[in-house]
Amino acid sequence: MILYFFQGFIVITLIFGVFLTFKKKNWRMLGVFSFFLLGNLYGLAIPFLFQAPNDMDSLKIFVYVHSVRYLLYLTAILILINLTMKKNGS
Repeated sequence: MILYFFQGFIVITLIFGVFLTFKKKNWRMLGVFSFFLLGNLYGLAIPFLFQAPNDMDSLKIFVYVHSVRYLLYLTAILILINLTMKKNGS
């Protein structure tokens, strides 16, 4: 129960970040917050979309479904690294 509270807090914070960056027209940070939010919401939806798989075919799909979530996180982290490098002038 506590885990869902923290997960909900993270989602609310990310939604607030999306609206704040949209208001300031900082499009790169909007992309970062959006990818993190999509990954987080996708991760919340995975257990409801796929109940415990019983056969091997479902297990193969389950791995790919989880990899999409981490691909969204990786995209957001790469955008953050790109923003940091541009701010430092490297």
